[in-house]
Amino acid sequence: MVSSRTRLAQKSRETQAWLLENLPYHWSPDLWPPSSPDCNPFDYLFWGMVENKTNKHAQNTLDSLRTAIVVEFANMKKDPVAKACGRFRHHLEMVVVADGGYIEK
Repeated sequence: MVSSRTRLAQKSRETQAWLLENLPYHWSPDLWPPSSPDCNPFDYLFWGMVENKTNKHAQNTLDSLRTAIVVEFANMKKDPVAKACGRFRHHLEMVVVADGGYIEK
């Protein structure tokens, strides 16, 4: 019996081979940045800000949590957004220095 991981790995190799053969400007997986929270302002800043504010009061239902999240994003000031966008390149450079690993803040 073949595991689903084995089948997925085989499918991935087949897909990569097809892309390499058929797309002249295809980037191989090793050239893509890692799926790192350090490369995503939503992960390294915004979700933490929203979580901090929404956790101040109990959210007893999924609907109340969703509403609280939407309200916090709607009320978010422009300054933190601009600051996070301005520091985005710096975060990427720190990931490069860490050789694709996580960065310490």
